[in-house]
Amino acid sequence: MELNIWILIGIAVLGLAAIMLEVFVPAGGVIGVIGGIAMIASVVLVYTRVGPAAGTVFLVACLILAPPVIVVAFRFFPQTYVGRRLIMGNSQTVDTGYHSADPELAALAGKEGEALTMLRPAGMARFDGKRVSVVTDGELIEKGTKVRVVEVEGGRVVVERV
Repeated sequence: MELNIWILIGIAVLGLAAIMLEVFVPAGGVIGVIGGIAMIASVVLVYTRVGPAAGTVFLVACLILAPPVIVVAFRFFPQTYVGRRLIMGNSQTVDTGYHSADPELAALAGKEGEALTMLRPAGMARFDGKRVSVVTDGELIEKGTKVRVVEVEGGRVVVERV
């Protein structure tokens, strides 16, 4: 049974469509792999059923068409449902990003408190009746020692012995 060249072209087009669909549908790569297999199968079938010259032309056409299809798919990916969930819509500055200190923790700068646990170098301390996770600059500080906050960076509160 002779396969019509249009059926083989259709298989290749469906393979390209599956690769493009993989970008939009979270399938763990399954749809893209199936698309790739369909494209390879169509090229092999053209080589074996139609001839080497047609197979080479078909292979070159697939190699030329696949990259732009993938680029176009990724171009539209941010507008898809999955793309909007995965890509951050706005940027963070140092003032609003993870580097900025929590306002409650930032208020501790310069305050004195007491080490609730042994700080080696991390542990807990109490400031104004609140338990706070703290670190030292490597110094070992005994439980019950008075400490002062010397730096607050993000969620990191650095203390020293008073």
